[in-house]
Amino acid sequence: MLKRLLFCAAVAISYSKLAIASADSLAVNSKPAPIAQSSPEIKVGVHDARPLAWKTAKGDIRGITPYLATQLIHAWRPDSTLQFKLESAERMIQEVSRGQTDLIYAISDPRLETDAIKIKRIATVPLTLWSLAEDPIHEFNELNNASIATLPAYRNMPYLRNVNIVQLPATKNFLRLLLARRVKGVITFPAMFELMIANEGIARDRLLRIDIAEVDIFLWLSKKSPLSKYTEELKAIAEYANSPEVLNAYLKKVNISRTLACDTNASAQPARDSRVTQCH
Repeated sequence: MLKRLLFCAAVAISYSKLAIASADSLAVNSKPAPIAQSSPEIKVGVHDARPLAWKTAKGDIRGITPYLATQLIHAWRPDSTLQFKLESAERMIQEVSRGQTDLIYAISDPRLETDAIKIKRIATVPLTLWSLAEDPIHEFNELNNASIATLPAYRNMPYLRNVNIVQLPATKNFLRLLLARRVKGVITFPAMFELMIANEGIARDRLLRIDIAEVDIFLWLSKKSPLSKYTEELKAIAEYANSPEVLNAYLKKVNISRTLACDTNASAQPARDSRVTQCH
């Protein structure tokens, strides 16, 4: 009888150990497997104007700002994916302010000062006034009551107060308006307008250029972007990934003039607000 009781007890203990082992095994196997994080996709707004940014025949986005953004993000997270949004200058500002775009390269704007973070000053470039040689603008006093096409960001400049401003969201139609005499002049960056002239096969001596101001171009990060928590890290990386040396090396490679300062021989009158400084 005693042997039988001992046998039953031994069987009961063995089943208990087996049950515990089974439960432990189930507990381990029931833990969720770690989920591999997908590479972050960074949305970058780029101004649809050569040489800043354009779409190639193969559908790729190329240009100065896509190149700089790629250098920055791949130095920060090499596995990141960049989505370039080819847009007008005005749309770029709107979308980064709303958090629909993470990064843009643009001049200062009140909306950006409020809704975005200034990561780095990238370059200082001349802002130029263009007119037809047969109907030229030589001085600022000739702007009174004249029709001038420019981007919305420049509409509040002091010397444009008595000007009939034709606001356009992008610069791609500036040359067409000027040649058709729908405006007396246009205000834009020289590299962009020089390319328009060359692409249309227009003789350069048909146009008169006056450098009127210097404008700073900044890298902006939306405050509503998930990247905003990495602001200090991105600022540190931008110092070398978007340095003047990196920019100039790219400009040399694609044969774009590296002269980013104003033309000292150009006529210029005092013109100053929070975003531009007078040419010297």
